[in-house]
Order: sequence, then structure tokens, then C-alpha cells
Amino acid sequence: MYITMMIPFAFTTAAMEPQTSGTSKFQLLILKQNAFNLRLGYDSGETLSKLVAVNLKENLFSVGLNEIESYDWTCHSITLTHQATEDLSQALSLNPELDKGITDLNAMKKSLGWGSQLESKLYAQAFVVVIDSLPTYGGIFLDAMSQMAIRFPVIRVGMVDGNAVFNLLPVHIPFLTYDAFPSDNASDERAIAPEGKGDWASLSEEIKAGIIKTGATTQAQELRQVIRNSNVRDIMEEAGKLKR
Repeated sequence: MYITMMIPFAFTTAAMEPQTSGTSKFQLLILKQNAFNLRLGYDSGETLSKLVAVNLKENLFSVGLNEIESYDWTCHSITLTHQATEDLSQALSLNPELDKGITDLNAMKKSLGWGSQLESKLYAQAFVVVIDSLPTYGGIFLDAMSQMAIRFPVIRVGMVDGNAVFNLLPVHIPFLTYDAFPSDNASDERAIAPEGKGDWASLSEEIKAGIIKTGATTQAQELRQVIRNSNVRDIMEEAGKLKR
């Protein structure tokens, strides 16, 4: 359902096809628009058509193979190079100011010591992933503690040794910083966001199970398969970026 909506746009909308080369078989395009001014809503129904309706060539930042330090296939995490992290921060500093609602939210998170400056700047920003010139899936950047019931792909932002890390999830699974499926214990404590560990510990097992189930729905499983595209694995392995 998800990918079949993308394919017609990929072949019929020339303006949205970014230029690719041998080193850009995989691109994660961060758009200038966010979830709110694109009116993406919460479900995947119209999300893709709205994402691919914009001119993807006019993106805010493009993450290609040259910008990727490694791609962890186990938890589907992309680590950017140090230079790409700096370039992304610079691009975001030139982006127009966030709307008041996002600014106030980020101020609250900063006062609580939640997240990083990069995570705040990317909050709700839209993205599209292009594989071999074909826009394949997209969604928004969203922190683990968000209460928005987003049922399309989201990216969590982390920082490791000064490098940005993008964790790809098929849908928003509250509290989780990365996609822990499949796993006998998808709510592994290592996946719980640091700022949410106290609240998580206080929840009943029934409530925890209900939260985790959002990542096990049929829709989530279908989107997970789209993200875990075998072509991506091949591209990353060939480029020497794959981390198992």
C-alpha cells in the first residue's frame, strides 16, 4: 500500500527527481517544509502524495553515501560523518525560524535537558528517502516522547562522539529511540529514551504492551519492510558503509 503510492509519482513527476550519481544511489533528503506546513496529518494515507508534491531538488539538506559514516542494519541507524553533521547544522541555522508552537516546545525540552540542539532544529521536519533515483518512503523527524500518533515513518536524532545519528522507525513508537523489532523483548531498556525511563518504569506491563503494539501493527510491519529494502543493504555493503 505504502510503496505503491510512491511509484506513480516517481515516474511521472520529473521536477521531483533529484540528480543521482554512483555515490548517491541512496539519498535521505531533508525538506525545507515540516509536518505542519505540509499538513501531513497522522496517517500514511495522503502523506506520500504531499511529500512528493514538493520539488525534491530544492531540499534543505541531502544525505548521500558521501555523508554517511555507517549504516547499522540491525537497528537501522544512519551515522553521519563529522563533516556532514557540521554541514547539516549550518544548513539548519540558515533555515527560517520555527513557528511559535515548535519554538515553545523546544524551549520546554531544553529546560528539562531533553535531546540535543540538532534534534530540536529538526523537530517535525519532513524527509524523503530516494533509492536508485526512486522516492521510496518518507515521513518526519520526531522525538521519542512526542504524543503525536504518527502512523508513517519517523526519524529519531541522536549524537554520538559529535556525529549525528538518524534512527529510522516505521511509525512513531512512543518512548523508543530506535526500532527494536523483531525482538523477543521489543521494549528493551536500551531502546527507551533517557528522558522517558522514569515514566516508563512507572507504567503497568499492560500499558507498556499497548505502547509496544503500535510497532507491531500490520501497517507498521508493511512500512518496516519498505525501510528494510534489500537494495539499501546492497548499496551500503558495496560502499563499505554497512554495519551488521
